[in-house]
Amino acid sequence: MPDITVAASGKKGLRLEIQNQLNQSLTHLKEILGEKKFSNKIKEAARLLAKGVKLEDTSKKAAKEEKKANSKNKAVEAAVKPVAEVKSKVKAIADANPMPKKVTGKSTAKSAR
Repeated sequence: MPDITVAASGKKGLRLEIQNQLNQSLTHLKEILGEKKFSNKIKEAARLLAKGVKLEDTSKKAAKEEKKANSKNKAVEAAVKPVAEVKSKVKAIADANPMPKKVTGKSTAKSAR
């Protein structure tokens, strides 16, 4: 069996890697069983070993996390935007109508004496 040079993903990649490892470690059985029978037994063993392994789909998981992060960012932006608009409107009103300064009676009484 030739060495695997192309990296496959998922279960197929795992199965091919197991086949390669078994082929390298059990070369003495190849002489006993014969090439074709040995190859079939290695494929079957690799399939059974890979069957028990559960792989997570990283692309789906990454997309789900990204979607979750984006929804949080949108929620924050939605909350921040109205606050910024209100602050700008309040500032515009305050600039248009400045409040008069308060004059206290104590400060005028001292200046009059």
